Amino acid sequence: FPSHDSQIILFHARSFVAQNLKHGIKLSRQECDLTKYDQILSVLRHFKPKSVINCASAHGSAKFMSSNHVHFLQYNLTIDSNLLQACHELNIENVVLMSSVSAFPGILNRDFTESDLYTGGVNKFNFGYNTSKRISYDLCKSYELDYGRNYKTLFLGNLYGKYGNFALDSNVLNSVIFQIGQAKLNNADIQLYGTGEDERAFTFVEDLNSVLDNFIDNKEIKSAIFSSNEVYTIEEVTKMVAEIMSFRGNIIFTGEENSGQRRKVASSKYLQSKIQGLTFTRLEVGLDQVINWYVNAFLKTI
Repeated sequence: FPSHDSQIILFHARSFVAQNLKHGIKLSRQECDLTKYDQILSVLRHFKPKSVINCASAHGSAKFMSSNHVHFLQYNLTIDSNLLQACHELNIENVVLMSSVSAFPGILNRDFTESDLYTGGVNKFNFGYNTSKRISYDLCKSYELDYGRNYKTLFLGNLYGKYGNFALDSNVLNSVIFQIGQAKLNNADIQLYGTGEDERAFTFVEDLNSVLDNFIDNKEIKSAIFSSNEVYTIEEVTKMVAEIMSFRGNIIFTGEENSGQRRKVASSKYLQSKIQGLTFTRLEVGLDQVINWYVNAFLKTI
């Protein structure tokens, strides 16, 4: 590495979230393997950051995560634990672990908040991954309780944006965009898993840039949910994507009840109360940007 003092170091530069952030020096997994404690110490001693953001995480499709619980739990706990221990050892004051609203229990009748984290168990379908995102909060809280560290998690809700994994077996929004793109290329209809009735809020990843500076350094802001409050059914979102992509074929939902929650919506009221003026990009605006980027990058013929 070149000699450099940086205010912020960001790990896992090639991740979807990291590629959309405008913060700090970004290091790839090849430049620092977070499963190796000595590598982390060496990198942090070199850069001497004031703050650290960790975007690294083992993650996959819901189906893949449902049968690899040990891997997702062990890997994510290893890298988060190593990083926090190294930052504490080197007296780095601020750490943000990018987490997920998957850490929260199923609450169907209202938007859930930070205080709901331990009111029930995680969804068992992705038990290993979901539990790792919950325990990352506990790790941060332990360093705050023992040492007064400003270590915390940001629980991210259904992010979408440029540089995501657009494939059949990816998250629901990216999969819909991918499938509609392929259907247009092949002049075909599309079939989507489920009923289309599940409700979700989708959050534009670039909105993170407007909150991170305040969130990282301010000890008065604790671990928080970051999620849009615009709620749509999967069917409504699919029709929105189809309209933007000028898809005129048939959209058929196959009707299965999946193993996820019918409604899972997180509230950002706490974060909005701490960061004045925090707003979220409307879904139709963000989708338009992301789909235009995706078409230009991968589907220039449609």
